[in-house]
Amino acid sequence: MSLQNLDAFFAPQHIALIGASPKAESVGRAFVDNLLNDPGKRTISFVNPHHTQILNQPCVAALSDLPSVPDLAIVATPPDTVPGLVAEAKLAGVRGVIVVSSCQGGDRGALRRAMRAAARGSQMRILGPDSQGVFAAGGTLNASLASTPPQSGALGLIAQSGAIMNAVLDWGNAVKVGFSKAVSLGDASDVDLDDLLDHLAYDVRTRAILVCVETVGNPRRFFSAARAAAKVKPVVILKSGRHGLTADRISTHSGVLATEDSVYDAVIRRAGLLRVNDLDELFDAAGALARLKRVSEAGKRLAIVTNDRGIGILAADRLLDLGGTLAALSDEAMETIRPHAPLQWSGEMPLDLETTLPLDAQHAVIEALIDDPMNDGLLIAYSPSQVSDGKEAATRLVELLERKAKDVSRPKPVFVSWMEREADTLGAFDEAHVARFRTPGDAVRGFMDVSRYAQAQEELSATPPALPEDLASADVERARVLADTALAEGRTWLNTDEIADILASYGFSYAAPVRARCAETAYKAAQDLLAQHRSVALKIDSPDIPHKSDVGGVVLDLTHSLQVREGFDVLMEKVKGRAPNARLDGVIVQPMADTAAGVELYLGLADDPVFGPVIVFGRGGVAVEAVNDKALGMPPLDMRLARQLISETRVSKVMGGFRGRPAVDEDAVAQALVRLSQLTADVPQIRQLDLNPLLATPTGLLVLDARIEVAPSAVGDATFDTNPRFTIRPYPRNWERRLELKSGDVVFVRPVRPEDEPSFELFFSKTTQEDLRLRFFSYVRDFSHKFIARLTQIDYARDMAFGAFDASGELIGVVRLHADPERESGEYAILLRSDLKGHGLGWALMRLVIEYGQAERFQRIEGQVLAENTTMLAMCRALGFSVHRDPDEPELMLAKLDLSQFGDQSLPAAE
Repeated sequence: MSLQNLDAFFAPQHIALIGASPKAESVGRAFVDNLLNDPGKRTISFVNPHHTQILNQPCVAALSDLPSVPDLAIVATPPDTVPGLVAEAKLAGVRGVIVVSSCQGGDRGALRRAMRAAARGSQMRILGPDSQGVFAAGGTLNASLASTPPQSGALGLIAQSGAIMNAVLDWGNAVKVGFSKAVSLGDASDVDLDDLLDHLAYDVRTRAILVCVETVGNPRRFFSAARAAAKVKPVVILKSGRHGLTADRISTHSGVLATEDSVYDAVIRRAGLLRVNDLDELFDAAGALARLKRVSEAGKRLAIVTNDRGIGILAADRLLDLGGTLAALSDEAMETIRPHAPLQWSGEMPLDLETTLPLDAQHAVIEALIDDPMNDGLLIAYSPSQVSDGKEAATRLVELLERKAKDVSRPKPVFVSWMEREADTLGAFDEAHVARFRTPGDAVRGFMDVSRYAQAQEELSATPPALPEDLASADVERARVLADTALAEGRTWLNTDEIADILASYGFSYAAPVRARCAETAYKAAQDLLAQHRSVALKIDSPDIPHKSDVGGVVLDLTHSLQVREGFDVLMEKVKGRAPNARLDGVIVQPMADTAAGVELYLGLADDPVFGPVIVFGRGGVAVEAVNDKALGMPPLDMRLARQLISETRVSKVMGGFRGRPAVDEDAVAQALVRLSQLTADVPQIRQLDLNPLLATPTGLLVLDARIEVAPSAVGDATFDTNPRFTIRPYPRNWERRLELKSGDVVFVRPVRPEDEPSFELFFSKTTQEDLRLRFFSYVRDFSHKFIARLTQIDYARDMAFGAFDASGELIGVVRLHADPERESGEYAILLRSDLKGHGLGWALMRLVIEYGQAERFQRIEGQVLAENTTMLAMCRALGFSVHRDPDEPELMLAKLDLSQFGDQSLPAAE
């Protein structure tokens, strides 16, 4: 992630077009026309050794012939010339290059690699190859192949495909929806999706971001940038290629269930993005987000008013299909509406008004619905009629909606489906920026897009329950050793004993399996087990057979040990015949559980080639793949995310009990998901895992069968001793510390977690207003959930916050480090409980955050301090910070620490 030199693409003062051409219908000519029509006050230069003039504009042979260095160079030449031209741009000092050229067929990556090699050693940024350029409304820049100049507006657009970018921009022109910036990403040799998401997230002109992609480059950087952007503005993503093949991942049920698109879907949901499946859905979502002033608090209750009952019922059906609800009416709204409603109206939505009802009466109904707090949005659906003047109705409605839109105290999203095709009539809505849609169904989808975005915002800041306390006692090293031992022996599948050991360490109850290499051992094991259980199962024990049932390797309900002795040889012979090349290590004797007493579930771990570990949950049993009742989640999981994952499956309804059957222990199921997530983080050697079935009962869980595949893996870097293949950087448990203060007190310091919100509320209540002012630079009196969530919801890939806790577990101090996108610099902030100053806590926390910055290879740590905060400034100086006054804000001091000065030396000791 880097924002460095991206301004060269969106606000260049000098552009050079390399490959400019006077030839009609050529790429070079298309760029010439768009650049010459650009009203921005910037220098445009043409470069082509075959021309001295193009359209009466001078043209030079090479970049070096220009009198000044361009900020941006656009390369539209044959692919084999591109690396040399990129090298020339680097030598000239160009800050940004757009490469339009593309490599058709063959090794498409060869051009990207050659371009990167040519630019190496410089800070020049490259967009492309195969990019069709950029558009920026702020500087009226159209350095693209768009057929018509886009309108200026508030939508940002990132598209890998130039054709899709142009299609979206053309749609915007047709319906008067404007764009702040648009980028054709192309093959992304340098500037990538995460860079542009960061850029548009910070861009004040952009209210919402549209993303059209086929793949992502760096998954961790993409997720981090996407989640950061989604927290500040809506991000809509159209991900194509939803039906990719997954035939190479069939060794576990999880590998089959975790299809490529379902994994993308899990990542997109977790990041808080709004996913659409085609261009029509993208246009509907974009139209709603571009035209509505406020979309962050919408619910699912929609009021529908129409002039035709059939249209209203279709809209209501679509709403319920998409998970919305028909709004009820408040008593006040009912009192206003009833005199104007048809006599037969039941008082429920949709509301069908007579076509002959005067416009003033219609508007009274519409205004009452807009003002009614019992709905979250209003759909007005109009069908042409011989007895009404559609143009006048539209004009009057626009006037009403413009007047109501000025009431900023009670914003209400209003959606209009005006099915009249008169251009002037529809244009009135577009000119007024009313959220207009072609059909009522499209309008309903637009409403639900807004609702889904609001729900995603709530989920991004939700506070989860505390994690199971016994997770901290899991024997991580033992689990890693077991995995490494198997790998050292040339095995990729753990045996039953190793699986049982690992599962027990992470709190799973496993139906005690016994391995037996001969019939006599199996017989004795069955005798012991049948003394406590009604029956046992006999299963083949082989590292080469993923699914035992497929080869007849399972015999159930054996009630006598003699059956086990006799069944041993029968089972071995049967499996030898069906899997002659498989290694057979004997059998597994396992007690049978009463599956009728519970629900068979599935818990699994898949290894996605792009996003790494993925948790899979759903209905279990032999037919797990055929039933395909699943939900996917990206680890790490907390209890809230685990419960959400459960709720996305059909089996969750069965878990709640039905027809006299009691509900299973859903908390235990959620905890099992969290435990599996933690196991995945702690033991990166585990690549795939099946717990199937996992029997859930009213009293707990029991694993009936399990498989674990392992592969060599690094444990992580020095900073995060966790799975390096995680897309989402997990909680860094290795940064937990016990620190002794100069007062002799010992405090427990750990990274802040989302469930710490109640601790922060208590912490702030014990901190004086003056200390809060010194920390936040203003008096803070309302510590809302939204405010505290920003402090506790940490993306460990970008930021860090450490909380210090006393012996009673109470939060007594916090220090945080917010990194810039390049992760070169981190801005610190610190706050201590007011009654604990002078104990050395502030010094200890500052030393810890500096240690963290060093481990993360930051170049510097800096912060702003009020000039009157002399205690903080003195500590900064003692720690080696340089301190000087902010030239732009004299009341502030800037404290900066160059981390390179320490090298391997220790920080100053506490004073």
